Formats: sequence, C-alpha cells, structure tokens
Amino acid sequence: MFESIKKLIIVIFLVMFIVLIATYIELYTKFNYKYDKINIDDIYDMIETGDVIYFSYTNFLKPYFSHVGMAIVDEKNNKYILEIHGDNKRRVYISKKGGVSFSSLKTRIMTYRISEAGVDIYLSKLRNDKVPSLEKTLGFINKINDYKNTYRYNNKVINKVMFDCTRKKLLDMKVDDKNYGDTNLICSEFVMLCLMDLGIIQDDNISCKTPEEFLMLKDNNKKLYDKNYYVILDK
Repeated sequence: MFESIKKLIIVIFLVMFIVLIATYIELYTKFNYKYDKINIDDIYDMIETGDVIYFSYTNFLKPYFSHVGMAIVDEKNNKYILEIHGDNKRRVYISKKGGVSFSSLKTRIMTYRISEAGVDIYLSKLRNDKVPSLEKTLGFINKINDYKNTYRYNNKVINKVMFDCTRKKLLDMKVDDKNYGDTNLICSEFVMLCLMDLGIIQDDNISCKTPEEFLMLKDNNKKLYDKNYYVILDK
C-alpha cells in the first residue's frame, strides 16, 4: 500500500514538474521575443544565410517555439531551410524519414501551413555584419550530405529538453551533458552546430540548447539576432 502511494506521489510530482518547466519556457520566450509582423510573400526577399526560422503551435502564451531550422541562400539566390527532425508521422515535414533535411524554404513553409492547423511561423534575422560570405556558404552547402550521413535526431526530446536542459539552466544542477560532436541532436542543437561550422558563433559545447536561446546569443555584447518577425501566412 505504501509503495503504491509512493509511486503515485512520484508520478504527480513529475507531471507538475513538466508543466512548470513548459510554462517557464513559454513565458521566457514571450517576454524576450519582440517582433514585427510581415507577410509571407515578403520574407523570401529578405532571407539570408544564418537566419533562424521558428515553428510554433498557437497558444495563449505565444510565441512558443516547438521547432527551429536555419536558412541558407545559394549563388542563384535560391532559399533553403536546413533542419533536423523526427519521423514524419503527421506529414508536416518534407521527408517522411527523420534526420537532416535540406529543402526549399517556400515549399517547407507552405507544406507546414497546409498540413498542420494552428501553426505560427517566426523569423529571426542575423545581424548584417555576421552574415557569412557566399564562398563560405557554398563550402558549407557541400558539407550537407556529410551531415545527412552523420547526424540523427535525438528521440529523447522530453528527457533531454524538459529535464536535462532545464535542470541545468533553471536549477543550476549538474547533468550528463553530451559534448560537441555527439551525433544525436535535437533541432536547436543542430542549428547551433551549423552556426558554429559557418563561423557565426564560437562555442565548444552545443548540448542543452533550446530554440529560445537564439534570442539571447551575443557577439561583442550585441545580440546576433536583432530583428524578429511574425510571419502572416494569410492575406
């Protein structure tokens, strides 16, 4: 009897802990993300390599970023999104198989828009002085096939983000971090790795990174992403 009560208390505690953490992340994003509205047709002209694209489910605390990818622009001014994601069970992603995905930005956004009701899209613009050169971008594009063969999506998202990351940041607790070079990543860790490989940021540990952290990235005490937009999908 006592053991049953003990297990029930533990379950209740864990549920409350998850709810508390989720609320904290949403409120943190809400209070630290100031944005302007922009029509979807206008963002394709302004996208540059290194910009961050967020996907968010609509809720009363929005924005809350549930997924993130990085924009890439090639020599023909084609706009792409590079990301890592899980298996495509709900058909909201371009590819059905999980892993690293490199696809047309416009197709990606429109596919998400059509397939998933209640999804908001946001954009963070990289500071002009940090946008990588075309030569560096093209060299990076050549690495993408290697990324596809190397990196896998970390399916332990709840454990990694909700427990490990928040315990580390919010409670200042030691966690079993994975060091840079780990091949199992969540979406925001993968984008951090890409920014490092492009030379936009310097960091020797990409673990325990969540989407809202892009809002606070700095270089020489200035935010790396200084302009933010909420993308209006419907005219």
